[in-house]
Amino acid sequence: LCQAGLFLVSIPPINGKPTKAPINKGWNLPRTTSNSGGYSAIANDFINCEGFNFGLYHSASNTLALDLDDVELAHKVFDDTTDFQLLDWLENDLRVEIKSPKANRGKLLFKVPSGFDGGVKQFKYEKKVIFELRCGNCQDVIYGKHPEGGEYQLIGNPSAIPEAPPVLLDMV
Repeated sequence: LCQAGLFLVSIPPINGKPTKAPINKGWNLPRTTSNSGGYSAIANDFINCEGFNFGLYHSASNTLALDLDDVELAHKVFDDTTDFQLLDWLENDLRVEIKSPKANRGKLLFKVPSGFDGGVKQFKYEKKVIFELRCGNCQDVIYGKHPEGGEYQLIGNPSAIPEAPPVLLDMV
């Protein structure tokens, strides 16, 4: 992941259990000698992180995550409102996906232009989050264990994350 130019955040377990949220102060700042919990693209910075999860820090990596909390409903929303073909992306051999161990979930990664900072935007239906677009000053677990059990699985080549379609950039 680091060789692909991605910036990672170490996420230590809490009471021996995996978590998705970074707890280190300064996790969203570059790693330095005075900020050992910061993000980095240097693999050696993570040598002493046995049992940790690792998050992809979007701002430094110029990435966006399309975080699908309900793939079926998100597919319907995209089909009804945009020309974005969600299932084509989810089935594309060139996609980069963080597959959750939970059913009906998905997370596609895209590259964004340098300096693009859209933040986090949730899309809800009947008070339930269907999907989120996540970029800028946030992270998504890209490697490790889900807090409810099972492993995250990275699908695709992290060195070849596809460009974000304009429709997604417009939504952020």
